[in-house]
Amino acid sequence: RITCFTNVKHANWCALAFLVTVSFSLQAEPPRRSIFSKSRQYTISSTLVQPQPVPSGKTQPIPDRINLSPYKLAHFAGAMKDLVLHRLQLPPREQWIGRIHLNIIPGKLGDPVIFKRKRFIDRWQYRLDLPEVMNGPELARVIVAVQLEEYSTRNSSNAPPIPAWLTEGLAEIILKQAGPVLFVSFQYAAGGTFNAVAPNDSMQENRRIIQASKPVSFLDLSLPPAAAQTDNGRLILRAHSHLLAIKLLAKPDGAKRMKYFLRQLPKHKNNQHAFLTALNLQSMLKAEQWWM
Repeated sequence: RITCFTNVKHANWCALAFLVTVSFSLQAEPPRRSIFSKSRQYTISSTLVQPQPVPSGKTQPIPDRINLSPYKLAHFAGAMKDLVLHRLQLPPREQWIGRIHLNIIPGKLGDPVIFKRKRFIDRWQYRLDLPEVMNGPELARVIVAVQLEEYSTRNSSNAPPIPAWLTEGLAEIILKQAGPVLFVSFQYAAGGTFNAVAPNDSMQENRRIIQASKPVSFLDLSLPPAAAQTDNGRLILRAHSHLLAIKLLAKPDGAKRMKYFLRQLPKHKNNQHAFLTALNLQSMLKAEQWWM
């Protein structure tokens, strides 16, 4: 009996020690909560223990600094997705296949977004770790990029990167036409009024940049050179990409050709060849002549 009692007592102490260890390990883990976007394509989670305070003061229509939170990010990602799919004229049955996980992590303005993808049996899944403080337009470009890739890589085991001009150009179209409305939830969470007028000419700002800069070739839009990595270089690249995306989508069959181009990307060694196929151009020389 004494031996049995001792063994039982020892087992109880081991179990108690195990529970205490688990308790401390769970307390050390940052809290995680997940929600779904309206379409359920996006899963949004957060590992923030204590989010940064939202800065006060007058904000811009398209803010250069926003503090991410799960519910606001879910709303924003869903709205951006709807606008991308609207531009591509996708029917409801083609809304999405691959799931996208957006995870908010501690970070400061300017920290990089960590992008990961994983192939399952018949689809891709994506994960983006976003710093809790981001530039508004940059967040929009991130959502556009992953949404375009999700459409491009359906039914393909290959996942080539989306060309810079398409991500930048489509994001500019959306931001210039609907940007202030998209960011309302980030800027007016505590109440207040919102007043914005959609511009008659969405190309007005970028047209000035194009007129004041040297022409950018289609090859440089597809494969941006080192000069495009500077602040001024990115502005010029973005302005020309905006113009290219507008001209392509303005064609009578623009959305159809854009979708065909995205589906062709995994089948070619580079995006230039996919572009030639989608627009029925015989060579890069023909593409450059059309663009210029």
